[in-house]
Amino acid sequence: IILPKAGAQTTKKQIIAITATTDGRYYIDKEQVSYSDIEPRLQEIAAAGGDNTTILIRGENTIELQKVTDLFELARRNGLTPILGVQAPKKSRR
Repeated sequence: IILPKAGAQTTKKQIIAITATTDGRYYIDKEQVSYSDIEPRLQEIAAAGGDNTTILIRGENTIELQKVTDLFELARRNGLTPILGVQAPKKSRR
C-alpha cells in the first residue's frame, strides 16, 4: 500500500489556561490577574500568533456559569479558540 504524503507541516498548538475561582480570582496560567486585564492579554496573545493558540477555560466546580461564559466570549471576540477544561469528580472511598 502506498499512502499519500502530507504536504503541510504540522505546528504545535500552544495552550494557555484561564482559571476563574469562586472567590472572584482569575489566573492566566499561574499568574493572578484582574478580570479587566484578561482581554488586553488575550489581544496580545492573538497578535503574537493566536492561530496556534488554544485558550483552556477552567473554573472551580461551584463557579457561576456566567463567569465561564464571559471568558469564552472574550477569547472568541479576540479570534482565539476557547475550550472548556473539566475535571471528573473524585471517587469517594468506601
